[in-house]
Amino acid sequence: MNPEPQEQTGLDDLWSLVADNRWLIILTTMIAVGASLFVSLRAVPQYEGTAKLAFSDPSSDVSLTGVPVAPTQQPAQVAAAGVAQVQRSGVLVRVARLFGDQPPGVSRQLPPLVRQQRFIDRLRDNLSVSVEPDSNLVAIKVRWPDALLAAQLANRVGEQTVELVTSQERRQYEARAGELKLRLDALPRSGPQTAAGASRKELQDQRSRLLALSTLARPVQQATRAEPAADPVSPRPVFLAVLSAVIGLLAGLLLAALRRAFDRRIRDVTDLERVLDLPTIGHFAVATLGIDAPMVRDHSSRGEMAADAGRVLRNNLGFVHVDAPHQVVVVTSGLEGEGKSTVAASLAVASAYAGDRTLLIDVDLRRPIVAHRFGIADEPGLSDYLARRVEPADVIRSIALPDLDRDAPGGLTVIPAGRGVPRPADLLESARFADFITEVREAYDLIVLDTAPLLPVPDTTALVPVSDMVLLCCRIDRVDRDVFVAARDALRRLRENGIATVATGITRRHAGRRGAYSYRDANYYYGYANHGEAKPRRRRERPGRRHGRGRWRWRRR
Repeated sequence: MNPEPQEQTGLDDLWSLVADNRWLIILTTMIAVGASLFVSLRAVPQYEGTAKLAFSDPSSDVSLTGVPVAPTQQPAQVAAAGVAQVQRSGVLVRVARLFGDQPPGVSRQLPPLVRQQRFIDRLRDNLSVSVEPDSNLVAIKVRWPDALLAAQLANRVGEQTVELVTSQERRQYEARAGELKLRLDALPRSGPQTAAGASRKELQDQRSRLLALSTLARPVQQATRAEPAADPVSPRPVFLAVLSAVIGLLAGLLLAALRRAFDRRIRDVTDLERVLDLPTIGHFAVATLGIDAPMVRDHSSRGEMAADAGRVLRNNLGFVHVDAPHQVVVVTSGLEGEGKSTVAASLAVASAYAGDRTLLIDVDLRRPIVAHRFGIADEPGLSDYLARRVEPADVIRSIALPDLDRDAPGGLTVIPAGRGVPRPADLLESARFADFITEVREAYDLIVLDTAPLLPVPDTTALVPVSDMVLLCCRIDRVDRDVFVAARDALRRLRENGIATVATGITRRHAGRRGAYSYRDANYYYGYANHGEAKPRRRRERPGRRHGRGRWRWRRR
């Protein structure tokens, strides 16, 4: 199998995460870099002095007496033992005594003993001892705010270590020589040919060698002396800034991932299809939401965007359940403000231009908007007809479409919602409304029902059974995904098939991995920031004919 699609998916997800949270990541990185620069500017520069000691194997001291002895330890082992010698408290005490009553870096107002102990503690904190790889060398490093003093302290620690270790080892040789002298004094004085004489001579040779070692032994020597450093070892502003930028970037990505993990909104079209398990057959940009009827009252670039999206939506309708009719289409949403009226109007206009006899009905009897979008009177309308107050010819509005010949096939007819009623659901569940849908089926090729939101009110549930297709409008990056799931489940309780989604509020980053195929030029479409409504322009209305029954009484003239 080819791993490239999965790798590409991972890169797309990462890019989407960065794009959605770019300001959070930038802010986190800037805070980290700013904090590092602030700390660097306020920190006291620290200089480092390095001195090196060379520790030798004890067998090398014995060889100074003329007796060849094979080494008993490796150089690294000798150096490791020397590290403990340097870190002994006795060495630090001897260094402190060299400065007398005024050790550096300690307040003079403290008692002498306290000053000395404070200096020893500070020197221990700023002292580091390490073994040079594959050698008998031990590096002594001291950090101090003064470069000259850092080198001086490193040298003095090395010197005091040499003096202390050498004096202790020489005293050990001297003590062992004294023990041999006592043994010699206890032996009888006999001739050299006797056993006692041979033992006495051997002990005298050993004592002579020990006495020589007590003056010649050099277990440690100063290999190199520390020199004042030209540049401080800390702080390093450039290094800290780069490191802080990396840490800030990673922290920003972590915060972005946590934000996405706890964010319940649908982030893009791919996420919408994954969550709802429904096909998405249309995409409407955020700039198209809330505009007047595209290509009828709104001729701006936003209107062209909505018209293009409506054409794509109309073409894609035929690919959803191809064996089933798509004559009556319900356009709804889970909540208000998700662009369902824009989708319904764009679909109706696109179908009319394509030559279909199209009827757009505003079935949202609670908050009607279609009449306002098309610039027509809202009364009389659907509610008036269902209440038997008017005839069909009184409620239909024929819309003149620009650049469309009056004698051309198709056309667009709109039925507004009409006056408000106390219980809209009762009207929509009535037998008169079912008969009304049956009659308009005979007169029109496509009937678009702009309904009320699905979850807040029960009006739409009466329309789903009489329809052939349901379009669920989903506002991307705005509504909680639980709302979408609840709306889908409510629709599936009414019908199993004939449900598709339309993604609204789309921006370029919301299009998902496959892209928003309904857009022609991203720079052209996303370059408009004015989302206000276009200035309304009056269009000619032609009332329907008042005579005839059946399909002809619902047809435009």
